[in-house]
Amino acid sequence: MSEILLNPDAEIIALSPKSLMATNRFVCEIFSKGFQRDQNLQLHRRGHNLPWKLKQRNKDEVVRKKVYICLEKSCVHHDPSRALGDLTGVKKHFSGKHGEKKWKCERCSKKYAV
Repeated sequence: MSEILLNPDAEIIALSPKSLMATNRFVCEIFSKGFQRDQNLQLHRRGHNLPWKLKQRNKDEVVRKKVYICLEKSCVHHDPSRALGDLTGVKKHFSGKHGEKKWKCERCSKKYAV
C-alpha cells in the first residue's frame, strides 16, 4: 500500500463502503453490464452507437493528487495525514482490515477477508 505524506493541494476522498467495495460501478443502460472504470463503459457505449466521451486532459489543466482515507474512524488511515495514495490500495486495505471475513482456516478457525 502506498501511504503518502499529505500534500496540502491533494484532494481527500472518502468513499462509502458500498462504493469502495463495488466491482462494477459504471453500468451500461442497454445490457446492464457493469464496468470498473468509466473509460471502459464509454468504449463499450461506442459499440451501441450511443453518445460517449473519453476525458481528455487539457495541457494547461492542473491535476490535483487524490488521496483516499479509510472509512473506519478508529483506523490510522482515517487521518488525512495517513491517507492512502491510490484507490486500489484503499480497497485492499479496507477489505483486508475492516471487510467481511468470509474465509475460514480449517486448521485454526481464523477468518480472513481474502
